[in-house]
Amino acid sequence: MANHPKRVLVFGGTGTAGQGAVRGLLRAGHDVTCFVRGPASALPDEAIKQVGSLSTEDLQATLDATPFDAVVSCLASRSGSPKDAWDIDHDAHQRILAAAKSVGVRQFILLSAICVQRPKLEFQRAKLAFEDSLIASA
Repeated sequence: MANHPKRVLVFGGTGTAGQGAVRGLLRAGHDVTCFVRGPASALPDEAIKQVGSLSTEDLQATLDATPFDAVVSCLASRSGSPKDAWDIDHDAHQRILAAAKSVGVRQFILLSAICVQRPKLEFQRAKLAFEDSLIASA
């Protein structure tokens, strides 16, 4: 992505890994918008903040409003509970992917977790299930 600056929509940009991804994208010269669910003081001033819920309507409105070249997701469930894992690590990602595809976003980069290679916990299964969907999405 660094050869040609892109408009990038980042999910999970306020987390530890997400903050690093946002800083790296900005250093590489990309225009970065961070979709956040609440206060985002941890984000650099150069990043545009888009506040919303992970509902289909809010996601679609954000992606309809601005032509993004790529989506980067560092989004992860906060608690790791089975319900939260499936709601965020799988279902929210499915909604993000569907909205991105509907407007022609051609690149979706997912930060997953190495531990999904041998899933034992529900959050690992949820992440792995979305990885399968992402791979199949072309």
